[in-house]
Amino acid sequence: MSGRPQSRRPPVVARLPSEPGVYRFRDAGGRVLYVGRATALRSRVGSYWSDLRGRRHLTRMVAQVARIEAVACAS
Repeated sequence: MSGRPQSRRPPVVARLPSEPGVYRFRDAGGRVLYVGRATALRSRVGSYWSDLRGRRHLTRMVAQVARIEAVACAS
């Protein structure tokens, strides 16, 4: 497994703000896979579709992401 799901990066990532905020990854059934916070939403969320350096748990989670929700807010 290469750990590089780069080709599957959702288009919504490019539309996320570069501001601080919180984000949720959901699977196809609407189940929350992960909740995170970031100082720069677009950069942080996009990092899940870059080199995960063999982090299998993240590779498996990213493959299940069907929806990304993000809210910009003060850090």
